[in-house]
Amino acid sequence: MLGGEARRLPDTAGYEIWLLCLGWLDFEPGQVLPDEPASICVNALLLRGHAETLLVDAGSGPVDVLWPGAAALDEALASAGFARADVDAVVLTHMDFDHSGGALQGTWPDDLRPAFGRVILSEIGIDWWRQREPDEWNAGTRIVEVYEAAGGLELVADGVEFRPQLRLVSAPGHRQGHSVLLVGDELVHGADLLHHASHVEHPDWDGYYDVDVVQALDTRQRWFAHLAADATPVVFSHLAERGRIAPGPRWQPDA
Repeated sequence: MLGGEARRLPDTAGYEIWLLCLGWLDFEPGQVLPDEPASICVNALLLRGHAETLLVDAGSGPVDVLWPGAAALDEALASAGFARADVDAVVLTHMDFDHSGGALQGTWPDDLRPAFGRVILSEIGIDWWRQREPDEWNAGTRIVEVYEAAGGLELVADGVEFRPQLRLVSAPGHRQGHSVLLVGDELVHGADLLHHASHVEHPDWDGYYDVDVVQALDTRQRWFAHLAADATPVVFSHLAERGRIAPGPRWQPDA
């Protein structure tokens, strides 16, 4: 998919689900693949069901001025037949700019306000974000500040069902508070467990942006083993299709 497009996925756990492509980011050799450049998509999910419409991650938003390519949220929502006003809350898997920046609106970095009425975060790592200096790339601290000030910050306990059939489960090592989203027992949103399909077979290639490389690799391998054993459908933030982790392991996109 190109940036600004939406693809309807199978209904899951009482939700209509769309995979939204918010754009593409380009990387130099060594950042995603060992010896060659890479261009990866930036996705969000839209879930409608159980009397709510939820957006899972939101692209880069105003932080796009630092690294252009992942700010086509409005276009992707429109492609699915929605607008920002239809979204009741944004669920953030973690605070990297290309996932969380779109929860903000305004001018980066100092004239910012909530782009939605509510943002939902794992409580894991929240104190780290509260205490961190809001440097040039830090969307997380700003999100916590503006949503707390507006009364729109919702923190959820690790692994607890915070909406019908939805749970955020800690997947540590990549970023403070990084979590995967479970949609019932029928779909996993793997967030940044990987950044390229080749990382399923070569999980050690995906450490460039991890805050704890050893822990992130262990997390990645454990999730891949679990997903391969259960054959659970999975989406990732940077793969353009839903699929499964097949034995091997290897990536098997949906037909």
